[in-house]
Amino acid sequence: MQKASQLLKETNLTMKEISEEMGYPHQYTFSRTFKGIMGVSPKGFRERS
Repeated sequence: MQKASQLLKETNLTMKEISEEMGYPHQYTFSRTFKGIMGVSPKGFRERS
């Protein structure tokens, strides 16, 4: 999730593009996993950065 966090902060890639980059075939699964580990959704993380 560290790489995903970096991509969320430093790029304008869509959530779908980031989830695919991380090896998740579905954005939903990536978002749920990210939130479980990081405590915030990918969108919320991006907005805070």
